[in-house]
Amino acid sequence: MRYLYLLTILAAAALYLLLNYYIGRNGLKIFGKNPKSLYRWMFWILFWIISLSYLLARIPSKFLPAPIGKILNLTGSYWLAFILYSLMIIIFINLIRLADRFFHFIPAGIKEYKYTSVICVIAVFIIVISILVYGTWNANNPRVQKYSVNINKNSSLKYIHAVMVSDIHLGLNSGKSEVDGLKRRIIALHPQIVFVVGDLVDEGISGELENYLAASLSGIKTSYGVFAVMGNHEYYSGQADKLTEVLEKTGINVLRDKVDKVEDSFYVIGREDKSVEERGGKRASIKQLVDNLDKDMPLIMLDHQPYNLEEAQNCGIDIQLSGHTHKGQIFPLGLITKLTYELDWGIMKKGSYNVIVSSGYGTWGPPIRTGNYPEIVDIDISFNKK
Repeated sequence: MRYLYLLTILAAAALYLLLNYYIGRNGLKIFGKNPKSLYRWMFWILFWIISLSYLLARIPSKFLPAPIGKILNLTGSYWLAFILYSLMIIIFINLIRLADRFFHFIPAGIKEYKYTSVICVIAVFIIVISILVYGTWNANNPRVQKYSVNINKNSSLKYIHAVMVSDIHLGLNSGKSEVDGLKRRIIALHPQIVFVVGDLVDEGISGELENYLAASLSGIKTSYGVFAVMGNHEYYSGQADKLTEVLEKTGINVLRDKVDKVEDSFYVIGREDKSVEERGGKRASIKQLVDNLDKDMPLIMLDHQPYNLEEAQNCGIDIQLSGHTHKGQIFPLGLITKLTYELDWGIMKKGSYNVIVSSGYGTWGPPIRTGNYPEIVDIDISFNKK
């Protein structure tokens, strides 16, 4: 198993280098057909520094000053999106050139013009940069997604107004200004309860930023509190236990395979993230969590990853709130999430079971969103046994 993991890493690294080399060879055409040796060397040195910047940013902080690490991480993050869209466009152009060999539809004047390759490279660059600029703007302008759900059970409360947020991914590419924006937007919705459904942080988060996040979330005034569960990135970054402690100190209810009864009116069930099992740990089944609960009361479950929805349905969960998918975040990756998950975004109802999956508030990797938008989910929940 260990050797298989190592081979997978080596194969992924080799593929990444090959893809970058392919883009680099096409990008070199900016200098014409026979670039001078000096231009060639300068191009390749700069190209590989940028291409490897995401990996270089992972050098331990004792060897790399924090400001340089942040610059490298941001550059490398954008580069991941740059190579995706560059590859798509370059492959499309090369397919057209290949088709022209058989059908001869490109005018001879265009093919013989000595600056055609240069123009193509510049055009690709402008198109990709335009996509990244739009994606950056889109990622920084979250929307409010509104849903209304009725739970077919009686409760001492007839209605609650909830706000759900997931996938904040606070870290190297986001800081206090993003936290302030999130807090301001949540407060503007006047929620009675707030659900934070995992991936609050990403890698590289400082203790100061962690405390700032906790203080900001706990500073949101609600009637019934702020509830949170952990996501996969809390475990990948090794922050889960520390973050739990920091959040709980500020009065946030962190549910890791725990249940909280709110106002003797409904239950909030919080699951450990699925990534715990991937790391050899265990998490309680939904059945174990709900077995001793009063099923006549509404059951609201927070589970970061929307897998095995039928398990929640069979256990009598009324509403499941999840995130994780980002709805692909970057086009066309949304096509993959749509195939991977029964529900990768939106709301779905199966009998008395309702599930809402958010596209998330923040970003992972490239700080852009194309093909979808970041969101805060605003949910009106009514309790009315029909």
